[in-house]
Amino acid sequence: MKAVSVIVPIYNTEKWIRRCLDSLVRQTLENIEIICIDDGSPDNCGEICREYAARDSRILVLSQKNGGVSVARNAGLAVATGEYIGFVDADDSVDPDFFEKLYSKAISANADIVKGQKYQINPRIMATTLVQFLLKKIGKIQMLNGNGKIKKNRGHFNYTFWTAIYKRDFLFKYGIDFPVGIITAQDSLFLTKAVVLANKVELVNGAYYNYFRRSDSADSKVLDEAKILSKIKSVKLSVDFINGVDIEPDVYRVIFEKKIKILLKKAFRRASDPALRSVLTECATELCDKCKYPEYLAKLKKKYP
Repeated sequence: MKAVSVIVPIYNTEKWIRRCLDSLVRQTLENIEIICIDDGSPDNCGEICREYAARDSRILVLSQKNGGVSVARNAGLAVATGEYIGFVDADDSVDPDFFEKLYSKAISANADIVKGQKYQINPRIMATTLVQFLLKKIGKIQMLNGNGKIKKNRGHFNYTFWTAIYKRDFLFKYGIDFPVGIITAQDSLFLTKAVVLANKVELVNGAYYNYFRRSDSADSKVLDEAKILSKIKSVKLSVDFINGVDIEPDVYRVIFEKKIKILLKKAFRRASDPALRSVLTECATELCDKCKYPEYLAKLKKKYP
């Protein structure tokens, strides 16, 4: 059995795929498998992946018709054999010791989830090595604070699912995968289920996932109707899930508030059409009526009047 299966969904990322694969084949944890899913990419990504696979037997390349990132990740889950599973997007990379640090913690703690840290890079900023070093130090401080919140309440882990590894048997036991047909925020629903059902969520500071922020990513600055409706669907499914399971009140409240925040803050201010903001507000009101702890809503309404 491999220690970690790394799933890489690939679509139209020819500019960045080599950087991603280079970071994976150079991992200090060598007992890994790298599953590349060519999701009908129109560029040369598939050919590049096969080139790497010819040189490294740990790389498996799957090709399929374009079905979206959820279909691609689920295809990787279906063939993964690792004890733990990680996810890396084709335009991102990871530090050389990323998976070794996470896996070591997973084994010692027998945890279902082990989370590292995110280091966000703006490709438009051409920084010197010294500046990049200083930025990473600042990012480390910021993420230490974020991990501190998660340590107190795991409900705060609601984003950056790719900074973590997940026990394969745990995901399959509960049927946790990525919802098909949701354009954005499909990872948020995956993470909500995983965090709530996990036996432990352990944290590792200093294990970096390098996130390259692209202006043309699926979760762009301006959200059209399709993306807004996608976020609404994800949030509704997430709230239905936490309403249907046994969950600590404090964890429930944190997750519920973060889902409402997606609608009334993150999506609201990025909606391409003002009319969509009314749709978001109506959805948030509808979900508040379903909240398991109505006494909590008074505090929430003060934040989002």
